[in-house]
Amino acid sequence: MNKITCLSVLVVVGNIYVLLVSSQNVFKTVRNPVLLNDFVEYLNKTTCAGGLSATTVHGQDCKKPCLMNLKSDFSYCDTKKLFFRDKSWYDWDYCSLCSTRDLNTPLSSKGYLCKGPCQVSQGGSPQCNITVRSLGEPVTPKLDFCTRCTGNNCP
Repeated sequence: MNKITCLSVLVVVGNIYVLLVSSQNVFKTVRNPVLLNDFVEYLNKTTCAGGLSATTVHGQDCKKPCLMNLKSDFSYCDTKKLFFRDKSWYDWDYCSLCSTRDLNTPLSSKGYLCKGPCQVSQGGSPQCNITVRSLGEPVTPKLDFCTRCTGNNCP
């Protein structure tokens, strides 16, 4: 007979989750409780109001509505014309969707809220700082593509 030596359980009470791990039938908290509201904003996405999802990161117009590529975890659309970026020609580009809670604030291409301005950075593409937080993991700052570029060298 096989014996289970470790078991993880995600306990959700209201809008708070706690990750518990059992080792030899004793449960203990792995991380501090976290509000689920920190994640829900990024789970439910839709097209933004006022055409904010119709323009891409590199200033192209979308041929069809912006979609979330669930396999690769980024939003994109087919562009109306071919354009040159990253030493190749493309007929698609990253675009922005909005949280269903706020249809007037475009999210980054991976669906996160920008934590600062959207500006052209090292790679030549508009990017903003995002805070990535996975269930049970620490917060890590990263850069992601964005469509509301401000400053010099915007497409």
